[in-house]
Amino acid sequence: MSGHLTSEQQTALREGCVNEAERTSFETHLKDCEPCREEATHIRETRRRIVEHAAALGSPSIANEVMETIAERRRTGAAMVIELRPPNSLRTRFFGTWKLRFAALAVALLVVVSLVGVFLSAPSQAWTLDEGIKAVQGKRGIHLSGSLMMDGNHVDCEMWIRGRQGQPRIQDMVLRVRNGVIIWMNGNATYFYNPPESVVHTDDAQTAGLSHWPGPEFLELLRRIVRNAEIDYRFDLFSRRRVAVFKAQMIDVGGAKSFILEFDPTSKLLVSIKSWQNFDWSGAPAFSANSVEYLDSPPDSLFEVDLPTYVSYVERDVTVPTELIALLGARSFGLSEPGVSEAEASRKIVEQVYAAEISGDLEALKRLAPVTSLWDDKQVEAILGGVDGQEMVVELVEVGEARRRGRSPLGPLVVVPATVRHKDGALYEHKIIVQIRQGVGPEFSCVVFGPYGVPYPLD
Repeated sequence: MSGHLTSEQQTALREGCVNEAERTSFETHLKDCEPCREEATHIRETRRRIVEHAAALGSPSIANEVMETIAERRRTGAAMVIELRPPNSLRTRFFGTWKLRFAALAVALLVVVSLVGVFLSAPSQAWTLDEGIKAVQGKRGIHLSGSLMMDGNHVDCEMWIRGRQGQPRIQDMVLRVRNGVIIWMNGNATYFYNPPESVVHTDDAQTAGLSHWPGPEFLELLRRIVRNAEIDYRFDLFSRRRVAVFKAQMIDVGGAKSFILEFDPTSKLLVSIKSWQNFDWSGAPAFSANSVEYLDSPPDSLFEVDLPTYVSYVERDVTVPTELIALLGARSFGLSEPGVSEAEASRKIVEQVYAAEISGDLEALKRLAPVTSLWDDKQVEAILGGVDGQEMVVELVEVGEARRRGRSPLGPLVVVPATVRHKDGALYEHKIIVQIRQGVGPEFSCVVFGPYGVPYPLD
């Protein structure tokens, strides 16, 4: 672990709200980091004083009020809304000083913690992913506020996303990080600006880790492709509301991912996001949004990016995740093409991939593009065709010039552009990354890694 433990991590460790891997990592860090040990001691002492003050306030009156509310709501079937506040007499008597005001809050929190098991065992408001999907119909944008993992540290950030009118795909996106980094999309390109370098790194595709904006199609697609999905409920102590927790795993061309989406059962809307670059929700999240706001129609001004005139633009190399190298290198996958050039082999395997998709030959597709072998047939069909099947390729119109764009331990990485027609009748540009597995004679072969960016409509 680099840097120091955040206040959030320190508090979570103290309250036992971490998993085993996080606990081990945090405690190991505390052994070697004196500033973090001092902060941990301060948090422990502060908590001790709060509990002592709270004990003198006579908490049963608050506990009884909450318990009576729960019992009444269960009898009547009404929505569960608990206001965590002391009775009027307690507010009048004790809220004059800061210490006792803080102590009263502590009482409320301790009561809620003791009641969470009772509260969640019989939820009074149902939530389903269907309701979440319905709630975002008609929305076209979203604003996320949270933090992003960069160089081993969490940095505050804000993100705005706008979907294409009447389509599930993203039209615009801009991510602004507190340290000055900006990532944005414009047309079919993605830009990464890092102020200290005075350089904008570019991808000539929409590669910012997003395809569908978090609208109804995105939620429906998640339902079809995720693994080990669970829905539970918890009470958010800070927002004082009950939330539905959608927890799942998935794997794509970016590797293993796990995430937690939280929804407000009343509005049915997404209210927070956490995602990890692993299968087990371990370690610090790669991205976390603790505030989510849906927008009817985000203005153009949100997506405007002003840069100094002296910045230079540099094309980024394409890459593949380290954990997928072994899969791409397996000789049971791919196409052996001795005696041809990298460009010729790349074009040929792309043509065969589309032939397999158009004919519905998923076995051939999985043999040529091994990442798809990680999904079952229904997942593959959902990923290729979208939630309604209209994104499925029905015609390969043209394969463009293959160009070397990077390298992995297996060999060069080649990008092949293609113009295709989807089932909805529209033309799109696809870009496919082909992994060349170097060798001579019969050892020369290639395999499709996956898409470079997302399908881009050709107007």
